[in-house]
Parts: sequence; C-alpha cells; structure tokens
Amino acid sequence: MATGTNTRAQRQVKEQRVNLVWLVLRLKMYQAYTMITAIFRDRETTRSYKHEVRNRTMRYILSTVPIYQMPEISPNTADQITKYCSDNGVPLQTEDVPGSSGAKIHWLHRNGADRVIFYCHGGAFSLPITKGHIKFVLSCREKLMSSCSNATIALLQYDLAPEAGFPTQYKQAVEAFNSVLSQGFKPENIILAGDSAGGHLSLALLSLIKHPLPQVPTPALDGPIGGLIAISPWTSFSSDSASFKECAQYDIVFAEQMHWWADSWISPDKRNSYCEMAKADHTWWTGLPIKRALVVAGGHELFRDDVRHLGEQLGKAVPHTTTVVCPKQIHVDCVFDSEADLEPGLMSKVIWEWLGDFQ
Repeated sequence: MATGTNTRAQRQVKEQRVNLVWLVLRLKMYQAYTMITAIFRDRETTRSYKHEVRNRTMRYILSTVPIYQMPEISPNTADQITKYCSDNGVPLQTEDVPGSSGAKIHWLHRNGADRVIFYCHGGAFSLPITKGHIKFVLSCREKLMSSCSNATIALLQYDLAPEAGFPTQYKQAVEAFNSVLSQGFKPENIILAGDSAGGHLSLALLSLIKHPLPQVPTPALDGPIGGLIAISPWTSFSSDSASFKECAQYDIVFAEQMHWWADSWISPDKRNSYCEMAKADHTWWTGLPIKRALVVAGGHELFRDDVRHLGEQLGKAVPHTTTVVCPKQIHVDCVFDSEADLEPGLMSKVIWEWLGDFQ
C-alpha cells in the first residue's frame, strides 16, 4: 500500500517537473515573440517598449500558470526577505510577534529609527512577498529619510489563503501593528502602507479602529496615525465597474482570477464593508485618527474605478487625502517597475514625493 502511494507521489512530482520545464520553454518562446511584436505597439497607450514587453510577459505567465500552482513556484515571504537582505547588505531583524496568532515582522534598518513604514504586501492574500515589493519599499524609505533623521521598515508576514482565510490577516496585522506601538513608535510617526491585498489590509486596519470585529483585536492607539499609502488597493470583489472592460487588454489582473482569489479567501455569503470597502460611503471613514492619506491607481488597471471611488469617499472623511490615477500604468505598477529594474513612472514618483513631504 505504501509502495503504491510512494509511486503515485513520485509520478506526480515528475509530471510537475516536466510541466515546469515545458512552461519555461514556452515562456522563452513567447518572450522572443513579444520582443519583436512590441516594437509595433500602440505608443498612445503604452509607456515604453521595455514596459510593454514586461506587461505582455506577465500577462502570459498569469494566464498560463494554473492559479493553484502559483504559490508553489514562489519563494515564501521569510526566505525571500532573508535572501534579498543578505544579497544586498540590508540590516534585517525578524520578530515573531509575542502572543500573536502567527504574525511576524521583518525589520529593515531597525536600529535608531524614529519613524516606520508599516508595509503589508499584496498577492491576493494568497501569494508571498516578491523582490519587487522589498526593493520598492526600500526606495520609499530613502525618500522618507529626506524629511526625518532615520526610518525603518516593518514588513508584515501574514498567513496565506486558502489555508488561512478572512479574518486571519486582519488579526495578524493588528497584532503586528500593536507590537510596533509597544516598541516606542508614536502613531504620528507611523505610515501604514500596502499594495493590492496589502493596501486592503492597511485600510482594514484603519477600519477596525472605528468598526471593531469581535474576533479581531483593536489597534491600541493613543493618537492619530501619521499617514496612509494605499497602492491599487483591492477593495471590491465585483467586476461590474467600467474599468474592468476598458482595461482588460492592458492590465495583468484578470477578472476570472480575481474572483477565484476572492472566493478562496472569503465566501460570498460572508462579505461586507470590512472586506469590500469600495462599496462603503464616506461615513465608514468618518472620525478615523489619520493625519493624511494617499491613494493611487493605474489608469490601465481593472481596479481603477473602484480605487478612485474609494479615494473620493475617504477624502470626504479625511481632509488631507490625495487620490491619483496614473495614466498608462497597470495594477501595482510601481512594484513591478522595481522588480524588473525599469524606469519608474508617475505612480512611484507620486508616492516618493508624498513621503518626501511627510512631517
């Protein structure tokens, strides 16, 4: 019996390896094809040749790799951060949040810092952090340093769906955030930031201040938070917005995949304003202790209209809120630019400028 089970397992491993090799070969062929066809791209709707090759290649990968296999071919968050910091000489301290449900904080440039970027990475709550996330948030720290003596990055590591669904990530985010506060960082010196699902998580952390959930702790604040940066936040699981049709040919997000990721994190019958904040009006955000906020979206991303609406509602409640839609840019474009070492676009520049003015 055991022998038969082992044989089947070995066969499955072999098949997976063959499929991976075949996928890599197909990708190489597609890249060669794209490098030629992108020369004839529509220059009115694309940023540059290199960006277009990048976007088409990513679309191909995301449309080819089965969704359930994506987490299997990605290094886990802890390994990715450890390797990047080791390879690039970035000081790293990893903290298992005391008394938490499994939350971890990866501190970058921790020593002597008086300000902190508390960053939640994206990935549909199902994928780990990427090199692009780490590189981009490090660039954000550099810009923040122009307005303060020293700054650190607190990268949140949370459990992933489908094994860990709603509201696990909320709980771990608050546990980690409260740990940051307990270590002497003043709320006014903290910037909540995140992209996609991480942008959602940053907004959810704010929501819990006014709208607590019974199974989730409350942020232990004694003053207003310094700022919020929500990058292409994933705040609606509907694909009814006009941007889903208008941007389908440009973005690297696919509506079908978005629905699959959403269902793997929270079932449709349990959804509400906590997990679909784009559907809430300004009263949801009224009275939140936050000094200023920045909401950004790509002009060519599926979430564009939902993000813009969320920014408008947030702006009615938080006076110093800026919402920027970046022409020709896709979902979380600033992170992907960092990943591929491409020239940064408006999305990156808006965020950096905002950080440079942080007081």
